[in-house]
Amino acid sequence: MTKQREWPRNMAEVRNQAGELAWEGLRAIEPLVEGTAFDRTEILRQQARAAACLQRIAWLMASVGAPLRPADLR
Repeated sequence: MTKQREWPRNMAEVRNQAGELAWEGLRAIEPLVEGTAFDRTEILRQQARAAACLQRIAWLMASVGAPLRPADLR
């Protein structure tokens, strides 16, 4: 197995934030995927929470050089 390389400090921080947001988004969407019964308002709230996490992850990745165009993030 190859030795894991050190990440530059600012990149490691972005990586960690993106990872935390990914888990938060997964926690928001998981009950909907599993079929938990929610009213329409709660479904929209959970979907919006997951979408906000995904948008933030995309912005974080773009801020450290991922080839994403700002227009793609809207």
